[in-house]
Amino acid sequence: MNIKEILESSKRAVIISHINPDGDAIGSSIALRNILNKYGLETKIVLPNTPAPNLRGIDGLSDVVYHFTSPEDTSKLSSQSSEIILNSDLIICVDFNNVADRILSLKEPILANTTAKKILIDHHQSPPEGFYDWMFSDTTKSSSALMVYCFAKQLGLTHLIDIQTAEALYLGMMTDTGNFTYGNLTSEVFETIAKLVEIGVKPNVLYNKMFNSQTESQIRLRAYALSERMFIDRELKCGYITLTKEDLEKFDFVEGDLEGLVNMPLSIDGILNSAIFIEKRKLIKISFRSLIDGVDVNALARDGFMGGGHVNAAGGKVLSNDMDIAVNKYLEKLKQIYNK
Repeated sequence: MNIKEILESSKRAVIISHINPDGDAIGSSIALRNILNKYGLETKIVLPNTPAPNLRGIDGLSDVVYHFTSPEDTSKLSSQSSEIILNSDLIICVDFNNVADRILSLKEPILANTTAKKILIDHHQSPPEGFYDWMFSDTTKSSSALMVYCFAKQLGLTHLIDIQTAEALYLGMMTDTGNFTYGNLTSEVFETIAKLVEIGVKPNVLYNKMFNSQTESQIRLRAYALSERMFIDRELKCGYITLTKEDLEKFDFVEGDLEGLVNMPLSIDGILNSAIFIEKRKLIKISFRSLIDGVDVNALARDGFMGGGHVNAAGGKVLSNDMDIAVNKYLEKLKQIYNK
């Protein structure tokens, strides 16, 4: 079946995105839901957990269903989220591609619904073979939000994009490119931005809403991380930041406070690779970044860090609370790559 046949044969759709949903996950999900609802599908969004505070005020989030309240506390599961998925005849995975990871126990009702059609809209590496009935997977796209716009364009549905949908699309495109400073910044990206601005998007207003509403503790945490917890290894062309649970507690950390901080070492002359190591309850979470002439961090994250992502942006983890183990593993991988 082609995508139009799948949509026309469906009545109830559910959109699912990844844990700790970022601007692209939220923006692409809201935009796709709005378009499909106007197309005639009863469409809901189910996310694994709530987004960072700076994203919670985004227009269109009010009726999203969350599977659980915290990635570290799965004791309070939402029965509503499972019911929505089990009662849907179309499951759409957005901004991630493998249900075996990145959505934790939310995968269970997805796998349990064996009759629903499943489609993918995503720009990450290595989509699984044989799971989806239809895939729109393109690693050259800078964001899943851009892919949702292309999806609508392909189906002749761009006339259904209203101001809320346009803002959601812009949010996803803006946040997943670091405010249009990295990623595949093709002419298509800026042509799409122009279309969204024509609909009524005000880029400066959305930027201020996302990035100029930080708390004092958030600013102090970021300053502390850069002044006391950032390390530079010029031989390996890398900069990395380490933050323990004690560091986070000192500054009243909430998810989202460190968004984008991993990119800061890359602004140092000669630094091509960066990482941030954050201690969680039973593991150390790692975000990897690199410039175009840096290492392939998707390959690095997959090789020993139980993760993956994009060539220049990826994530992983080490199942230990020993920061030295995690950092040394990263440095050893870079030494192998640079033959040091």
